[in-house]
Amino acid sequence: MKKIAALAIGTFFLFMNTSCLKDDQYALHPSGGLNVIEFYNVTGPTSAYIDPVLVYSAGTFETGKDEFTFGVNYAGPENTAPQDIVVQLAASQQVVDKQNAAKGSGYSLVAADSYEMPTSLTIKKGEKFALGKVKLKLDKFDLAKKNVLAIAITSSSHGNISGNGGTAIFTMAIKNKYDGVYKVEALSPMLDVTAGNLVGYYPLEANLVTVLGNTNFMTSNTYLNGGTGHPIKNGTANSSYGNFSPIFKFDANNNVVEVTNYFGQGTNPNGRSARLDITGANKMTIGTDGSKVMEVKYVMVENGKDRTFFHEKWTFLKSR
Repeated sequence: MKKIAALAIGTFFLFMNTSCLKDDQYALHPSGGLNVIEFYNVTGPTSAYIDPVLVYSAGTFETGKDEFTFGVNYAGPENTAPQDIVVQLAASQQVVDKQNAAKGSGYSLVAADSYEMPTSLTIKKGEKFALGKVKLKLDKFDLAKKNVLAIAITSSSHGNISGNGGTAIFTMAIKNKYDGVYKVEALSPMLDVTAGNLVGYYPLEANLVTVLGNTNFMTSNTYLNGGTGHPIKNGTANSSYGNFSPIFKFDANNNVVEVTNYFGQGTNPNGRSARLDITGANKMTIGTDGSKVMEVKYVMVENGKDRTFFHEKWTFLKSR
């Protein structure tokens, strides 16, 4: 009975805490009666409220320039600010280090010249929060890193700075210029020299998904419902190669200079890797009208031997 009672009490308090968060989604519910200054939930955090740092998804951005909105909040028994409250802000490497140490996140603070952000926001008298914008210069991002912007509230003209709510990390998913949804057609028939009953499955709707600034891997909407892999046909039945999906690497002139396997170069259970066939055009042509067409030849290698030959045309359909 004691265990049942304890479980019921714990469930009651969990329900009450969850209800509070749902009823006032823009407050972090500080303990005690003091009002605090904290980050405003433009979107709900992707981390837990008890984590040492609150983490938010700022969104997905195309290469070039973009921006996202963030804010600061006045939370506590006083419903609105009793006066204009000036909140000072600064980017913080310490916040990133704290999160990485606690969670092993592997985040990297973006370089100072890759964004512009306000150094202060003012919550007006009678209001609850203030919003600001961070402008991103994505062409300056190092896409080999897990880019984040960490911001700390450094001071406030009124109220106390919240403990965990006084810092925030904003994650950013970046798309390179090749990223998108494509129609994939065969320029010559797929050839599997080991299993002649396996043939190409074309046309496909497939995606090029950003890995780095010049590298994308294939996922397929056709048959695989957006999963990572390359569909084929086993006779007339739909199928796909296990542990195989190409990663395309581009140079500064949009040439495909390397093809590898998303599942590892020969390290997967099937022993499969990929290589570029240099007899192909192997180039993404990008028009001034935004059109993109890639012609590429590549090979699936199995246990060190060339097995399947692909010769494809990828035509851009839309952003992913």
